[in-house]
Amino acid sequence: VHKATLHNGKKVVIKIQRPNVKQQFEEDIDILNYLAYKIEQRLKNNAFNPVAIIQEFERYTKNELNFIIEASNIDKFYNNFKNSNTVHIPKVHWLYTKEKIVVMDYLEGEKLSEIKKISEKDRKIIAERIMDATLKQLFEHRLFHADLHPGNILLMPNNIIGLLDFGIIGNLSQEQLSQMLKVYVGILNNDADNVVETLLSLGLRSEETNIDAFKTDIN
Repeated sequence: VHKATLHNGKKVVIKIQRPNVKQQFEEDIDILNYLAYKIEQRLKNNAFNPVAIIQEFERYTKNELNFIIEASNIDKFYNNFKNSNTVHIPKVHWLYTKEKIVVMDYLEGEKLSEIKKISEKDRKIIAERIMDATLKQLFEHRLFHADLHPGNILLMPNNIIGLLDFGIIGNLSQEQLSQMLKVYVGILNNDADNVVETLLSLGLRSEETNIDAFKTDIN
């Protein structure tokens, strides 16, 4: 990732794919698939599926290798938050963006993972804004950043939140959204039984699931 300036004076960031990264990825995936298959052969139950996990990892990592997909993701989030006073998303410069190069606006700020000291007052504001942005993604847009760790969150002037790295995103169906709302309402109402039943209906259950222990954990 490199900082640059366009001919019109606009500060941008250029993200360039490393040479041979696709070949390295394919070799690593071959090794992981081999190991996952060997592990699966030795499992005594089917509650854990290593091969399926590697297949999912392979699918979304392949998408990350195509910067056109990432740029399209950035565009979606940019449009969703373009009127926000608290969250900034970089704008893509499509004229210079290709499969292995993406050019976007430069956001001035520090990564949350690198900030040494934040006041108590600012911490509260930042936490509320990140939470608000997350809930908007889930419940309003049904499109969410799926890799939102502190290294992908910028703290900009006036505690504005900048979001980066949209290689992995998630979508919610209307049914999933309805189920999530049930969980959220259950939490707000301190209704553990409602939360348990909703989560179990989403398929988080196997023959070995201990329902009583699960309820205790939810409580």
